[in-house]
Amino acid sequence: MIQLSHCNDSTLVAPRPVNNLAPIPVPKSKAAQDFKDQMRKFKAVPQQASVKNPTPAVRQNQNKENHKKVDEEMEYQLLIAAEKEQEKRFQKEVEEMKIKNDKKENLMKIEKAEMDEKADMKFKLEFEKQEREHEINFKKAKEDIENYERETQRLLQERIKVWKACNDAFLACIYIQQLWEEKEKQWADWLESLKTSISEAKTRFKLFERVLQNINRNGPKYEKIVNSELKSLHKSTLSAYYLVFDACKTVKKLVNRFDGVFLKILLKNLVTISNNLCTALENIDQCMSQIDLTDPIHHSFLGLSSFEVPSVFILREDSKTYQPDGLPIEEPRVYSSSTTLNITEIH
Repeated sequence: MIQLSHCNDSTLVAPRPVNNLAPIPVPKSKAAQDFKDQMRKFKAVPQQASVKNPTPAVRQNQNKENHKKVDEEMEYQLLIAAEKEQEKRFQKEVEEMKIKNDKKENLMKIEKAEMDEKADMKFKLEFEKQEREHEINFKKAKEDIENYERETQRLLQERIKVWKACNDAFLACIYIQQLWEEKEKQWADWLESLKTSISEAKTRFKLFERVLQNINRNGPKYEKIVNSELKSLHKSTLSAYYLVFDACKTVKKLVNRFDGVFLKILLKNLVTISNNLCTALENIDQCMSQIDLTDPIHHSFLGLSSFEVPSVFILREDSKTYQPDGLPIEEPRVYSSSTTLNITEIH
């Protein structure tokens, strides 16, 4: 059962169940006030009795029932009015909320558009930055590749150059080895011819000494005989010198071409022999001017020996121990005749 609670004129309280739940306050409105005034007028009008001359008890019961009906009707009308008022207020709140939501949605759309624009701009800037970095990295990588290819090509050319040099040296060694093996007999004969020319000059000097020992220094033909012997000795010595000097030139050409150790050893020995022969020739020329100066000739030929020309076997053995850098290439002395007699005799 629903009861209606009364309060002051400014506030109506909505009906509540009898289970003592808290009342729901309903704000007062003009429609509710008008309805209340009409109900008061309705109470003031006496109701027509349904029964003639009712008893006081009956009238009292009828009045109670009428008041009860009026109260129920009034309660119902107030409830309807309160529901309508609440519905209007709810509609208004809904509209206000909708307007607020629309404004908020528009604001969010604007903010989202601004954020999207900023995000697009940031993405564009980042993309352009990455593009620039990629371009720089690509150029650097391209330069590194080009530098690497150039360096690789340079190293390849150097390796090819070194390989060619090694190949040429290897072929030269093979050529020298083959030449040495195939021409060893010719080398031996050539060296033997040098030894023979030196031996002949040495033999002629011994003959010169024998003549000097057997000739009378106080005799009338002493000077003539000595000059004749000096010319013969000079001729034999000069022949040996030319042969050895020419051999030095030949071996030096081979050294410049092949740079063999045994060639340098041979050149060193031949230069020594050639210089000794040159000294002997100079002493002979001096003796032709001063007939008694025979001692220098003697000392020159004492230091001259055909054994200074190495054999093929000795050259092969010495090549195993000598270092090429320790054998400087020397030039033989050039003989220059100091007397007209000597030059005439030679030609």
